[in-house]
Amino acid sequence: MIKLTSLIVLFTLGLYACEKDSEKYITKNKSNLLKVTIFADNIEADGTSTLTLFAFLQLNADNRSVTFTTTKGVFTNNDSSIYHTSAIMSNGSLFAVADLKAGLDTNASVQVKISVTQVDTIVKIRFVTALPDSISNESAVASIPKGFGSEVPLITTLLRKIGVPSKHQFASFHAIKLSGEAIGDFRSISPSGSNENGIINSVFVLRDTVYTGPVRIISRCHGRNGLLTDTITVHVLQ
Repeated sequence: MIKLTSLIVLFTLGLYACEKDSEKYITKNKSNLLKVTIFADNIEADGTSTLTLFAFLQLNADNRSVTFTTTKGVFTNNDSSIYHTSAIMSNGSLFAVADLKAGLDTNASVQVKISVTQVDTIVKIRFVTALPDSISNESAVASIPKGFGSEVPLITTLLRKIGVPSKHQFASFHAIKLSGEAIGDFRSISPSGSNENGIINSVFVLRDTVYTGPVRIISRCHGRNGLLTDTITVHVLQ
């Protein structure tokens, strides 16, 4: 019985030592067991743009299962924040691929974890502001009666050629008479900026009791290639 106990103890210690040796090996060779390659560290948060991640495994890996997990955005492979796949052999490399898509919210610290058997690594990615390519003003009101307090509801839309501008972007507004003199002011400007459709709502309010004639309402915002401007004209009638 004593010999059997000794044998069990020795066997347990042997397993423990093997386990520790395995942990040391994995720790020491982690970069060889799993390498992740990306060609940029940021994505424009336009709801469309993607970033491709490549996870390279050791050529003799027994288990080819790979899991990608992101704290923000989704993988286009399955439209989820978690993507399970298997590595494939191609051109002498064993690797798995995932495509990460940003939403419309900017985020400076998105983390993507790539996991294989006993090994995982984390890649940090930024979702950066997707600035608009153009700005557009429109209103269902083409004319208002003269007098203090007359109003023009305004819809300002930020537009992109690809995707949608990131949320929470702002525009500035001002209005001028035919002479170029400022007139009126604006209220009810969307406090959080543009929404998921790139829209900013506002209301122009006439603060003049005598003026009649055209009023140019001008909006401006920062765009991908500089300052963007659009103008809409309404008429103050007698």
